[in-house]
Amino acid sequence: MLQATLTSQGQVTVPVMVRKRMGLAAGDKLTFFPYSSDWKEIKMRKSLSWGELRGILRPYAKGKPKLTRARLEKLRTEMYTERYKRFLKQNGKRDS
Repeated sequence: MLQATLTSQGQVTVPVMVRKRMGLAAGDKLTFFPYSSDWKEIKMRKSLSWGELRGILRPYAKGKPKLTRARLEKLRTEMYTERYKRFLKQNGKRDS
């Protein structure tokens, strides 16, 4: 069993064995998940950066159109148009 001590400033030193096995380095972010409803047990994992997530969904996007700059701009315009229409509807104004 591995243990760590919480400092008066709320900091914890992750044991060397855990850092090595998880591949942790200085500056890495950790995410904590409640493992029980009273938070007496938690799970911890290394948070992934956006760079590490890049391309992770590529295998699931087969047959989908590529996201080019022009397509992204078109999707952004459609999203803002829909959001504006929803805003007008919620505020009792007519859509022009």
